[in-house]
Amino acid sequence: GIRDRSPSRGLGDVYKRQAGYGLPIFRARTYQRVLYANAAATGLGVIEADPHSAAASEIQAILKELEEFSA
Repeated sequence: GIRDRSPSRGLGDVYKRQAGYGLPIFRARTYQRVLYANAAATGLGVIEADPHSAAASEIQAILKELEEFSA
């Protein structure tokens, strides 16, 4: 729901500054989600806690980009 997802603010400035270093910027993003806190409180990652959740999809997208970057 809306209360579970809020985008980070100020990302435009971060992107501009990072682009100046010539480093890649991942397309995948994470959002503030209740599941991140709940999973951490139980000692689990979000993929373990709820593999079909939006949070798990976000982490999987980041992992995929990281693998592509490191290949």
